Amino acid sequence: MKVNDKISDDVYYNIYSKECEKKIVQTKSVDDKEIYSHIDLSLNRYKNIQFMGALQPISLMNTESLLLTMMKSKSKNLSKFLCSSVPQKVSEVIFSSCIKERFLFSKYFNQTMRSSSKIQTDACFAEFAISFRQLRRLISAYRHVEYLYLQNCKLSIPVVPDFSQSLKNAKIIKLDISESGLKRASDWKINPLELDNLIKGLTTSEDLRRTLIKIRLEDDIRENSSICQILHERGFHKTKVTPHL
Repeated sequence: MKVNDKISDDVYYNIYSKECEKKIVQTKSVDDKEIYSHIDLSLNRYKNIQFMGALQPISLMNTESLLLTMMKSKSKNLSKFLCSSVPQKVSEVIFSSCIKERFLFSKYFNQTMRSSSKIQTDACFAEFAISFRQLRRLISAYRHVEYLYLQNCKLSIPVVPDFSQSLKNAKIIKLDISESGLKRASDWKINPLELDNLIKGLTTSEDLRRTLIKIRLEDDIRENSSICQILHERGFHKTKVTPHL
């Protein structure tokens, strides 16, 4: 996912007021042909946090790429933004926390699931701790995207998830789980069964069998697991497992 890390000055000029309490907002219809290319709302910038608070309940205009990075475990303005201001159409989205503060996804989970229908092609989740229940719902909610990234996440997969019904009409072409198996995250070298559980779960989906072409993760983790054998035995013959670099 290649995304410009600079938010358009026009967006700030048209939507963001220096005097936040006035909430001076100019909006465009979501059907307007003018679409902003990239919007970066990293939460390590105070201006972005103020910007999110000033928007409610206005939606941002449609955009090619939306970055919500350095997400913190407590941010009222971020919660408000996710509830009411995510653009109606976004080609690519990145949600990520700070790796030094990887936190449970529960704080913003429901909001990001409600936004799923607005994301068109790419969805990336990075540096989160994601529970088994959340993982099942996340993959199901974003089954319509072509590229799904779960990067450097701590994933809990104690048993095989059943996606036989929840991935109906799935369109996922590539699943990138690179760095999620590293020691600092899910540690799949020590817990290879959890990775196997994920792959077995994915293979319960007949629709995914037709679409999934690539799974990306580190070579040494792939070699320490049974995922290639699982894919072959369950008819996922066109799905290749490749290194993330």
